[in-house]
Amino acid sequence: MASNRKSRRDGRSKAGIMIVAGVAAIAVAGVAVYIFSGDDDGTPTEAERLIGADAVLQQAALQSAKSGDSPGVSIAQYESMGSDIRKTLSGKQGQERYGALVGGYRRMAAELEKPLPTGVREKLLPLFHELTGELFFSNIRNEFSIEYVVKPGDSIGEIAKRFKVTEELLCDWNNLDWNQRHKIRANQSFKIVKGEPRLVVDKSDFCLSFYFGDNLARQFIVAHGRGNNTPEGVSKVNGKTVDPDKAPYAGAQQQEMAERWIGFAAFGSRTGIGIHGTKYEESIPGETSLGCIRMFNRDVVELYRWVPHGAVIEIKA
Repeated sequence: MASNRKSRRDGRSKAGIMIVAGVAAIAVAGVAVYIFSGDDDGTPTEAERLIGADAVLQQAALQSAKSGDSPGVSIAQYESMGSDIRKTLSGKQGQERYGALVGGYRRMAAELEKPLPTGVREKLLPLFHELTGELFFSNIRNEFSIEYVVKPGDSIGEIAKRFKVTEELLCDWNNLDWNQRHKIRANQSFKIVKGEPRLVVDKSDFCLSFYFGDNLARQFIVAHGRGNNTPEGVSKVNGKTVDPDKAPYAGAQQQEMAERWIGFAAFGSRTGIGIHGTKYEESIPGETSLGCIRMFNRDVVELYRWVPHGAVIEIKA
């Protein structure tokens, strides 16, 4: 009898465990269905739009990449390179400083154009941007720029179109007040950086690069489409908008955007792809968007000033 009672208790215990496990499995399945299926009206859920179920798993893997060291790559060696460049620049003036500046820029650009863990890239970028700020975005004239002499009848808009740059860049390069930019005069000497602005997105490195011609001038950490949903290929910038989430046409997809939108012409049959800021910066880096390139808001505001309509954008795997 005691043996029978024990057997019945064991049976009830096992059944209880199976019921609890079953309920848990149903709950997990229900969450998965909700996340992947979206609302009844076909609109993607907030979880789907902003992070995506697969992105939760991806973020764990990305933390490894962000931490820095990986086979063949050591943060220490790059920290040493940065210290060496700063030491070389320290106390230098005139041509001696310029030589150190260009030398440091070329060393860092060569490394940043290689595949790197996100954590290593993040450590390199502040110094790299100091160097490129002086070489490419200031009024200092150098081997990366040419002189343009303003002709009678020229306007700031016409000069910008001629060299395929933004009016903002012309103002930065030539110490022009934005509100006074139309008051230019004939024979005025302008600095123009060589090479047309262009963009390259490397999906595998979660990286967006801004070039003047072949010269890397800025780099940013980004997110792109989950499940490899961001198209690859070449297109051109065909639209720019401030505060896309507040635009009259803004729908569900625009509501998670912030600050700026830089839209692209079609990639084959794909339309509606672009670069934008986000209200959910914690989703960067990662495969977390519906297909667009997500940037930190401070970065997209900066990039927006420099990218003209018609600039080439290349997206690589």
